[in-house]
Amino acid sequence: SKPVSAARLWEALDDRRPDVPSAASLVDARTLLETCGDDAAILETIGRALGASLPSHLTKLARAVGQRKWPEVRAAAHQVAGMVAPFSRKLRDLASELEDRAARGDSELEASALVSRLVSLAPELMREVGEVSLGMLHRRAG
Repeated sequence: SKPVSAARLWEALDDRRPDVPSAASLVDARTLLETCGDDAAILETIGRALGASLPSHLTKLARAVGQRKWPEVRAAAHQVAGMVAPFSRKLRDLASELEDRAARGDSELEASALVSRLVSLAPELMREVGEVSLGMLHRRAG
């Protein structure tokens, strides 16, 4: 008997995993499939990387907004946008909007509202990414 790789095991079990209705999902299936190259191991690796990095980047972003350090807000928002772009258009767009507002020096209130929205959605995105599989992504992508 040959050893079974984790990626192949997940693929075999894929159809048994529950799916989240795509309308409620933060994950952009087509983009994520393209990003991972339809490879379960890459999907798992980039998902872990997101979970390990996103919380600290959001903390840094919130701190910069609170201190009204607009160049730091802009840089941190740019990093967050790039980090979430392979996974979620919605979060990417929020981070990009924050980056644009920081570049213009918009009010702290507006920037804080965007950071709050990002911080509130991030755990759901990370949960979805942790549960997603190639089969789910293919079903959602149509």
